[in-house]
Order: sequence, then structure tokens, then C-alpha cells
Amino acid sequence: LSVLLSSFVYADTKGDIDGDDKVGLAEAVNALQVASGLADQVRSRWCDQGDGTVKDRATGLVWLQKADWGGTMTYDEARNQAGMLCEGSEGANLSDGSAEGDWRMPTGPELYSLANGIDAFYCAHYWVVSELWQVAGESCKLYWSSSTVLDEAGCQWGMYLQPDLMFSLDRSSSYWLLPVRSDN
Repeated sequence: LSVLLSSFVYADTKGDIDGDDKVGLAEAVNALQVASGLADQVRSRWCDQGDGTVKDRATGLVWLQKADWGGTMTYDEARNQAGMLCEGSEGANLSDGSAEGDWRMPTGPELYSLANGIDAFYCAHYWVVSELWQVAGESCKLYWSSSTVLDEAGCQWGMYLQPDLMFSLDRSSSYWLLPVRSDN
């Protein structure tokens, strides 16, 4: 099946998304989505605003494009760091005119919507993460949300951008932050 699907080539698009010189099942599904127009529909949801941010047209939220900004941190550190983010923050690559207090930690549903919003499927989501968000090294990083896990004291929801799985995270552990703000 992989050989058959990997032989599917489509115009003006590279089938080998991850650069491993193979076209796997996920990439072949992406090829079918491109051929059907679905990938263009998903791509139209996201806008690289050219100022260090990515806008989700489906939700109106604006996300920091530098998905590895600030390194790993505990929940309290991440919450504080998000509130201090602004244009000119070291390493954030922001030129959006934002001021301290404009940014925050995303809720669990907001974070989850990055991968599972209105029309996003795995392969289209793969494109979103690999093309729009700037992540140094491997992209499988676990991100904080502000949503508390019920029945688990001291835990918050978090999510990998790839694959899009939600996890219960201990607040004293260190994970990544992907700040968000509303569109001003």
C-alpha cells in the first residue's frame, strides 16, 4: 500500500513532506488532500502575518510563530512568561506592536484547536506545524495550557503539536509554551 500510494505524484507540490526521501502513508494522504483541494481549504485557515505571528482565521486567535520561544518552563513560569511577552521580547521575533499583557497561555480547547479545528486533518495539520510554526529541532514538543485537569490536583492539560494528543501535566514539570492573543 505504501509503495502504491507513494507513487502518487501531484503537480507543483513536494510529496516527501518530512524530507526522508520516502513518501509514507501520511504524506500520500496529504497528496490526496492537495489533489482534492482540501489542503488549500485548510491552508486558507492560517495566515502568516509576517510579524512573528500566525493568525487562525477560524477562531480569530493570533499565535506566536516561534514555537520554541523561552525554552521549557514550569506552569507558573510559563503563565508569567506569556503575560510578559511583547514586541521586542528577546528571542520571540515579534514586530506586531503587542504590549506586555496582550499575550497569555492558551486554554486547552484553544491549544487543541490548532490540530483539530474545523477542517484540519492530520496531514493538513502536519503542513501547518511544519510550514508556519518555527520550531528548532524536533517538533514533538509538549505545550502547556491554562486548563486545569479535574480530579488531578496540581495538573494542567497540555498537548503535543505533532501528534495532536492531550496529556495531563504536573505543574512542577517543565514543558513548552505557545502564547496566544486575540486579534487586536
